[in-house]
Amino acid sequence: MENDTLLVRDALVTSFVLLEATQTVAKARETLTQAGATYCIVTSAAGTPLALAIAGALAAIPDPNTLLQAVSSVPAFIVDAETLLDQAVSFSAQTLVEHPEMAGLVVEGNDKVIGVLPRQAIRQHAQRIKTRGGDITELAGIPLTRAKYFICPEGDYKKLVIRYDPDDPPRCPIHDLALTKQE
Repeated sequence: MENDTLLVRDALVTSFVLLEATQTVAKARETLTQAGATYCIVTSAAGTPLALAIAGALAAIPDPNTLLQAVSSVPAFIVDAETLLDQAVSFSAQTLVEHPEMAGLVVEGNDKVIGVLPRQAIRQHAQRIKTRGGDITELAGIPLTRAKYFICPEGDYKKLVIRYDPDDPPRCPIHDLALTKQE
């Protein structure tokens, strides 16, 4: 498959567990070890992704903390599995630079968490990105102008949207508010 037609689903990893935000860090480490998983996706009681952590990062966090207390500094960034990998990398690169503690992106398919797009995979794929003057980011000569991040007005949920439907705008699953385009 050509690199410019790769989808996020082609690069995701499925070594993750979903854990509710109220669980302790100690319990999360135990669950990750038992599952042999690399990533922990911290969720609300309703299953909405709130944060993403890598197993090794949880080792340095004191046991009495809940998962949400431990990893709440950066909310989970969601990307759809059918998004072109070039677009996901282009639109997440700045966020990853600003948040070096971010382990990657949470990948959803049919509104269900199906994996993680690791930071390392994003970094490797980003080597193909060239920024040429102005606001246009190009990957192998193709301008990327369709995909946009939409954020919750409350500021704790962000999703990469490729196809925007004004009759059914994306909504925050936490606050049930319409997401707005990030400027």
